[in-house]
Amino acid sequence: MLFIVGLGTAIPLEVEPPKPEPKPKPKPEPEIVGMRTKPTRVTVKVNADALLSSGPTATRARSAACQSVQNATADLIDEGAEAALVLIFGGHPDDASQAQRVAAAVGQELTCASPTLFPRKSFGPGRTPTPAEVASGRDTTGVVRPFWNGRLDYGTAQLEIYVFTTDERKGTR
Repeated sequence: MLFIVGLGTAIPLEVEPPKPEPKPKPKPEPEIVGMRTKPTRVTVKVNADALLSSGPTATRARSAACQSVQNATADLIDEGAEAALVLIFGGHPDDASQAQRVAAAVGQELTCASPTLFPRKSFGPGRTPTPAEVASGRDTTGVVRPFWNGRLDYGTAQLEIYVFTTDERKGTR
């Protein structure tokens, strides 16, 4: 006796191809909800006279100021913070206008120091007061404000950096 057993079926089997795994959606940038109310304070030393001059000496002084700001703000840069407002206090024992010009010159180097902490859209050219604008006495607008601090030495600048916050509960990014 011979038995033939069929292993198939007369109904064609429809096999669906495996569904591709969904690609993970990129995590959206946290929404900015405000600004920290406590600033990060950093102090930098610059060659004030050279910074306010012109030519190769000024170029070297600007580069050094950029590096000083970058070093002083390394923690903020590392945490990925973005500045909302920067107050810069230039030091001079008795000449407020000279101190403010130095503060403005330091402000000109912010985007050089960190384009992420100080983005060009807010801190780039035309957005921060220049030493000449400060000397003119015209009102300036923007998120960088130069001030005088008579207790600081000439060539010292103190930056108060207020950063954006994305967490309403903690006031942190």
